[in-house]
Amino acid sequence: MFLNRLANNEEKYAFVKLAYLISKADNNFMDIQKIMIEQYCEEMNIENNTDLENLENEKIDLQEILKHFKSKESKNIVLLEIMPLIYADNVLHEEELKILNVIKKEFNVDDNKTTLYAEWSKAVMAFYTQAEALLKL
Repeated sequence: MFLNRLANNEEKYAFVKLAYLISKADNNFMDIQKIMIEQYCEEMNIENNTDLENLENEKIDLQEILKHFKSKESKNIVLLEIMPLIYADNVLHEEELKILNVIKKEFNVDDNKTTLYAEWSKAVMAFYTQAEALLKL
């Protein structure tokens, strides 16, 4: 929804890597998460040339990824947009929580804001699911 507002391609590709890292955190890279990453790339007008298979073998450094996001707006966008990936299976797994805590620390975000973003994302995901169902009627 807001990824097209990221400042440059560097931030956009960093987001794709972050999305992949989060999707793999619980050792269950779901099809819906793969689809979401493809949709993120479409929204950002970038090719998903970050081949997911190649990322499988790449050591992704969370701290390095997060350094790409400098502005408050970019950090807010990243936090908001990763929530659907985290809650794709409706569970916040321990490894996902560890990543989220690093992001919160690096971005200087408090628990209240994180909860607000998580709840907003869950609501949007519910509306999206309902809309998909309506289109099939």
